[in-house]
Amino acid sequence: MTITSAEYTISSPDVRMCPQTREPEYAFIGRSNVGKSSDRKRSKREQEKLVEMIRGYILRRRQMVNLFLLIDSRHAPQRIDLEFIEWLGENGVPFSIVFTKADKQSATRTGQNIADYLTRLGEQWEELPPHFVTSAETRQGRDDVLDYIEQINREMAAS
Repeated sequence: MTITSAEYTISSPDVRMCPQTREPEYAFIGRSNVGKSSDRKRSKREQEKLVEMIRGYILRRRQMVNLFLLIDSRHAPQRIDLEFIEWLGENGVPFSIVFTKADKQSATRTGQNIADYLTRLGEQWEELPPHFVTSAETRQGRDDVLDYIEQINREMAAS
């Protein structure tokens, strides 16, 4: 898949205000320090509002065909990520995992952390979600993620 253009459409605090299209949507989400801006300055109330907005979008946006969960590959499995993955599964949300920052440590350590995540998920999941190992610096995994999006788009067009 080749991306030729991208367009900012709208920022909306409520899923009901999002554009009503038939185009498939892909969402990317992750905790701070996985390649997004930090949210450490938010108050507890602001964080709660953000969580509700995210959950509303994830559960109500019919156009969203896959949620990419970004996880920093430098860290061992984090409880908050494992709980979120469990919540996604319980709610039938189609998702895949993108392990980021693969270039920031040895390949051995990255592989071990990812294996630890997959082992922990395998304790509760019969089938593991698709996962990708990426690096923004080296572009590792970029084509794999784009190919996966293209595959989903083809499957949707065929059905």
